Amino acid sequence: MKNSCLLICRQGWLGVPLFFIGLVSLAFSQLVQNESNSATPEDRIESISNKISELKKRLSDVRIDQSGSQFDLTKRSATGNLRQLSNSADKRPEIESLSKKLVKTDKQWRNRRNEIQNATATGQERLEVS
Repeated sequence: MKNSCLLICRQGWLGVPLFFIGLVSLAFSQLVQNESNSATPEDRIESISNKISELKKRLSDVRIDQSGSQFDLTKRSATGNLRQLSNSADKRPEIESLSKKLVKTDKQWRNRRNEIQNATATGQERLEVS
């Protein structure tokens, strides 16, 4: 058997008290009572119901925010401004670049919005089950 540096005999006089302090602290840590068991079942049911209703409200807020009305208004405004600039006599490459970036951003926004809608639908299903 290998002689480990953790053996009590190898630690000398300092190792023995440390071993007993560790053993006693482990024993006392097992005696600690859990204070969370003091709630009654009715209180727990009410707490869970409140959490579920709060989560449902938050999901509905996310759905309202995801309707995208504010984003669509801003996008339409920017698109209209870019069209007016591109139809003007002064054609600049920056306008075309901005148009391409707007189209790319719109595609990314649609993809992200679909992901969020799927996640909220999954969350809603889980809340309905609970």
